Amino acid sequence: MIFTGAGVLLVLYQVRQARRDSEVQLVTGMTTMMLEVDRALIEYPEMRQYIGGGQKVPKDKEERERAIAVCTALANALDHVVFHMRFMNEESQRAWRIYIAETYATSPILRGLLEEHVEWWPGLQRQVRGLNR
Repeated sequence: MIFTGAGVLLVLYQVRQARRDSEVQLVTGMTTMMLEVDRALIEYPEMRQYIGGGQKVPKDKEERERAIAVCTALANALDHVVFHMRFMNEESQRAWRIYIAETYATSPILRGLLEEHVEWWPGLQRQVRGLNR
């Protein structure tokens, strides 16, 4: 009986540790992906006008490709966030929903990418479809 109780406690401990490890991986993955976007915005601050700045696709080919690349990286990061929202507390979920809604509303390039590639970023697509209702 003592061994059974110890075994159950060990399993519960392992489950708890696995959940903690999963939460750490979630935060690490989100942070890494958002840092890539931040890094691009630091290196090319003129890109900020395309993410949350309301500017449309630039005419200059190089700037257009860079803006699309940064918005693609942002879509990848936000899709990762949406996929993992179920593991977040309500306050974090709410904050991310607001961030996604505001970014979507003020980023024509991001909206265009999502409209052009409806099969890409399924979590993010569901999230923004909810905004369009």
